[in-house]
Amino acid sequence: MTSVIEAFPIRTKGIHFINPSSGFDALFKLFHGFLSKKIQERIKVHDSFEALHQVVPKKYLPEEYGGSGGRLHDIIEDWRKTLVANRAFFAEDAKYRNDERKRLGKPKNASTLFGVEGMFNIRPISPQLKEVARQQLNEDESQVDSHLKVIRSWLIELDLQSSLVDDQFLVAFLRGCKFSLEKVKKKILLFYQIRSELPQIIQNRDPLDSDVLRIIRMGVGVPLPKTEKPTDPKLFIIRVGCFDVNHCTFADIMKVGTMINDILMRDDDQMVICGMALIIDLKGVTANHLMHFEIDLLRKVAVLNQDASPLRMQGIHILHPPSGAQTVLNIFNGLLSEKNQHKRIYSHGSDQKSLYQHFSPSILPKEYGGNLESIDTLAKQWEAKLIDNRSYLLDMALSNLHPCPSPNSVSKDGSKHRSFGTEGSFRKLDFD
Repeated sequence: MTSVIEAFPIRTKGIHFINPSSGFDALFKLFHGFLSKKIQERIKVHDSFEALHQVVPKKYLPEEYGGSGGRLHDIIEDWRKTLVANRAFFAEDAKYRNDERKRLGKPKNASTLFGVEGMFNIRPISPQLKEVARQQLNEDESQVDSHLKVIRSWLIELDLQSSLVDDQFLVAFLRGCKFSLEKVKKKILLFYQIRSELPQIIQNRDPLDSDVLRIIRMGVGVPLPKTEKPTDPKLFIIRVGCFDVNHCTFADIMKVGTMINDILMRDDDQMVICGMALIIDLKGVTANHLMHFEIDLLRKVAVLNQDASPLRMQGIHILHPPSGAQTVLNIFNGLLSEKNQHKRIYSHGSDQKSLYQHFSPSILPKEYGGNLESIDTLAKQWEAKLIDNRSYLLDMALSNLHPCPSPNSVSKDGSKHRSFGTEGSFRKLDFD
């Protein structure tokens, strides 16, 4: 944080915290330690608006803070319009960066440039999640730093350095592989390998692009924000029938799904640690939908979302299966990894009460008799989140690193086979 402040041409004259909550002291100490001594002396903590008004004139503050400077909603909207109006500038500005892979000697990263090492680069998690990580994922806080150093050294050896591969990114893979270093290496290689083979899904993913926005607004795949317990798997609902075959392809739908997963993998500690459960709603699915599901593409997408992802599947719940659904389910089951085939797959028919035996209505959206907002509202929230993370999503699309050996490219007898063929990650599919 010190480096960001010192590299910015606008001087920081003061930082004001208002209404500190319980637990503020611990976070403040962490935040405070990253600042230069000069900035530390300019920090003020205020326990009321009245105290804030003594140092910041009301005319500069929004109405919500007792000021006369306008409403926050209007201020945010003005800035949104300003940012959108400068979209071309941001896109051009994003092109100017260092390619540290070309630097002679050891590539530079945040740790070597700024001395920020160890657990400071990893977001703190709740005591409940710590316990789950310890018991179920073999996470030992005292060993995380050494594991990260091993993975980083390995990435350097393979020339797979990237500014996006930070400690938070790597710890997601460590947790997804239960801290098995060999499994982490295989999964990271597969992560980049399969993404390089799916340009129709990974590229052209600008959330401000009108075609991408149209798909986001369909709300085909939407993560649900709540769980009953803080250690329950997070829910992800997929409404296959909302896939409008007249306006997009299956690859387009998966593009948006992958954009959402990229954000979840980086930001949602509960999903990374506790896994996810899928609710797949087949209401409205027709033969036209099935005609768009190319088997070769489905196979690679299955690898992308299972073997190459640190997000672990904890259950699959199917709603409204259409007539002839057994064929669809056979295809779907054949695409699951061997591990996920052993997870419980539940078919609830059209009975929402059956679904409620697993998930309380309090964590389900209105369309499913729940107490949450509608899926359209949740989709709009994710639209805003994807736009907020536009730079990260575009950078992820550009992070096709140097070609790397596929983890499945050489068998034990030394013979080579296709990375994503019937060997390795896929088995022969049985159709009824």
